[in-house]
Amino acid sequence: MKEIISKNKHTKERMRERKIEVVILAAGVGSRLRPLTDKLPKCLIEINGSNILERVLNQLKKHERVESISVLTGHEHEKLNNFLNQSYPDVRHVYNPDYKITNNMYSLSLFLNRRKEENDLIIINADCVYETEIVNKCIKFEGSCIMADSSLYQEESMKIGIEEGKVTKISKKIAKDKNVFTSIDLYKFEPQEANVLHEIVNQYISSADLNQWTEVAINELVDKNDQVYSNDISGLKWFEIDTMEDLENARKLFSNAN
Repeated sequence: MKEIISKNKHTKERMRERKIEVVILAAGVGSRLRPLTDKLPKCLIEINGSNILERVLNQLKKHERVESISVLTGHEHEKLNNFLNQSYPDVRHVYNPDYKITNNMYSLSLFLNRRKEENDLIIINADCVYETEIVNKCIKFEGSCIMADSSLYQEESMKIGIEEGKVTKISKKIAKDKNVFTSIDLYKFEPQEANVLHEIVNQYISSADLNQWTEVAINELVDKNDQVYSNDISGLKWFEIDTMEDLENARKLFSNAN
């Protein structure tokens, strides 16, 4: 028993010592939010006093373990760069010049090639709004995880299949089941899993398969690795914003939320 307690203690200490690198994928056009996104990146759309990106940056910056934050830009990147330079000068921006003909796995690859292999990795899609406690739960989780909501099943969203708390697959096409949760597009990987994910992404890019979702690579990761867990946020507030209706609903949901 003493040996188990000691191992758990050392695991927690190593986790606290490791830094986290965060990448926010924000290169997309956001076509279903036109005309708002004709001249504006989706992540700069305002939700009750602050834009989507600003909200998550403030949530992340409260944590000392977060060593660096990078934003992958594309559509209207100059406006996004100007916002970051003025309001968050320590946040890096990485431009994907091919954002119109590639998908977010390619954007992710531009960041992964410069990350530190010894750090934890958090990946966030820039079109989701989260209650602060969700971001806190992600950062504090001991292990690699996919943040997910067990309380709902959404046809358009990515879903995860789980067995004994571990993620076995991620896809939009997973049928409804008691062991299927909705992914909220927020991922945390410890160095071992992050490095395997990097290898998988590089394989796609090197084969010129540039139009894949990041989740395709994550699905291969969980198929090869049984150390990625579901981190359930049921009962906490979040919203993915793809359409004008989504935007209206998100503004209502977060009218008084933290």
